[in-house]
Amino acid sequence: MTRQLIQDSLSALSVVLVFVTVLFGIKYPIIVADFKPRDVRGQGALTNERQRLIKSFFANTIPVVISNVVAFLVILPLTVQFFRDGSLSLLGPDILPNLFLFISVWQLILAVWSIYLLVRAFVTIALHGR
Repeated sequence: MTRQLIQDSLSALSVVLVFVTVLFGIKYPIIVADFKPRDVRGQGALTNERQRLIKSFFANTIPVVISNVVAFLVILPLTVQFFRDGSLSLLGPDILPNLFLFISVWQLILAVWSIYLLVRAFVTIALHGR
């Protein structure tokens, strides 16, 4: 039962996980480049820079955070169920539950890193508002 549940879950989630991982890989360099500190002088330039950061925040950062957090939240109940049922065994011969655990941990890392980028972007925008 558990093996079939893992196979069905991985089949259903594989496209979503690929999409989320590729989206993160595409948007990450853009987000990091947009929110690097820049030397902006003058009130007009500061206002333009702040507007550019806000646009990048909504166009690049928010979609990455939402997709990563939602993907993790979709995987989380099944991962908790595997731990509760005791069907995860790191030293067992069945690699499928271990693979699902690895994917769950990877998605958690992406979600946490996305939230970190969100906070960093928000702080950068807030500092440009002063």
